[in-house]
Amino acid sequence: MVDIGGDIGALVVNTDASLDEREIEITPVGSHARTHTVVRARHLPDGGIVYAGVFPAVPAGEYTLLALGTRPDSNVAVTGGEVTQIEW
Repeated sequence: MVDIGGDIGALVVNTDASLDEREIEITPVGSHARTHTVVRARHLPDGGIVYAGVFPAVPAGEYTLLALGTRPDSNVAVTGGEVTQIEW
């Protein structure tokens, strides 16, 4: 579930199975504050599986998804009232 509306959006970070159960973090650009979530396997009705970390309530703004393993930092803009999805 996500909790969006007004100036609050959500961020879904799609990954591959190599990050299953790993913690990922975002930080607002220009800040040292961090928020984290865990990548989990999500089972689809058709039997498929996707791997994603969900940040369910994120204030609108510019964020950096912090590097993990061989994955570099990645910048992403979150819009209030919307779910932003990125492949990482």
